[in-house]
Amino acid sequence: MKKLLLLAVISASVVGMMQSCKKDTPTGANGATLTVANKQRSLLIYNTATWCGPCGAYGAPEFKGAIASMSSDDLVSIDLHTSGSSLLVPYYYDGTKDSLYIAQFAMQLYGQTKPNGYIPHFYMSNSFLGNSGVTAKTMTDNAASYNKNAVLNNDNKVEVGVAANASLSGNKFTVNYKLQAFGPESGAKYHTTVLLVEKSINTYQAGASGNSADQQHIIRASMQNDGTGKQTAFSQTAIMNNPAANTIVDKTATFDYVPASAKWVSALNAAYQTSLGRDFGWWNLKNTNTAAVVIVWKYISATEMFYVNSVWADVK
Repeated sequence: MKKLLLLAVISASVVGMMQSCKKDTPTGANGATLTVANKQRSLLIYNTATWCGPCGAYGAPEFKGAIASMSSDDLVSIDLHTSGSSLLVPYYYDGTKDSLYIAQFAMQLYGQTKPNGYIPHFYMSNSFLGNSGVTAKTMTDNAASYNKNAVLNNDNKVEVGVAANASLSGNKFTVNYKLQAFGPESGAKYHTTVLLVEKSINTYQAGASGNSADQQHIIRASMQNDGTGKQTAFSQTAIMNNPAANTIVDKTATFDYVPASAKWVSALNAAYQTSLGRDFGWWNLKNTNTAAVVIVWKYISATEMFYVNSVWADVK
């Protein structure tokens, strides 16, 4: 019933992922104390590709417009590339072979944004906004409506709140995140997604003026894995399992950034390297240009998660 209610809230205004409890105020690597607000945030996933003309012509500009006009504390926006021929697709390198593969977490996350198959594609907080005619105002209006109405039994409590901080030391990222179940659903299992995002890069984009554009909030890596080293979109076990009201859980995720080696470069397309001016599929590592995104999901089935909440944290 709750799922239908939340979907109805969005649809009405649209046209076109082992529990452990610790102290309440953990301190992260960057010295900031985490406090979870009873606050709902919307999640916008923009599915795109650098070869997609309509994406450059209107998709990316409208996506950037939404980012510019609404705070990341109200709307968490991420840019997802899953096409092997898109210059910004996240890659996974199998150290036993001189081969590159599209990181499996990207496809897993893409599979969550149903219905899909065409780009540009705009997915917001469990609902599909559309492929064309989706404006920045459409996105921000829907986000504002969702944030206002996505409460449990109208008691002004969000289901699960989330806070995070992020830091970079050398090539190692650390993200501390904290969940609090303000108004949890009985029997629910809550999973997380922890992503690293490059805030901005200027690169080739079909359909854009001069075929070049500033890409924003590009998903670069997942900080969760399946135990074999492969990055996964969703935590393999529930971070919260049927939590009581006001249950608090805090976690730490780490990620070692591996600069491109000769093996990686040999597997890349030289033309792509030239057009980017750097290694294809890997970001220009700067803490000031990187952020972490933590997403809370409610488990529905092996192939479906229900969006609950999220948070954006600049890397310090």
